[in-house]
Amino acid sequence: MFRKRHNSASKGRPEFVLVAPPKVLGEVRQALPATLAKVLTDTFTKDLTKIPDHELPAQLLD
Repeated sequence: MFRKRHNSASKGRPEFVLVAPPKVLGEVRQALPATLAKVLTDTFTKDLTKIPDHELPAQLLD
């Protein structure tokens, strides 16, 4: 899951946060194209696959 961040410190540049289970997170990091890796600002190791859609925002803010 990718989440775009709105941050005034980014000065209008796109920023992305990657949230995925541990194994998937490692695989995705290795496969990221350089252009996306440059804007990846944070990663979170969380398995959200069983979380209902309406509960996702609260999980991402924890």
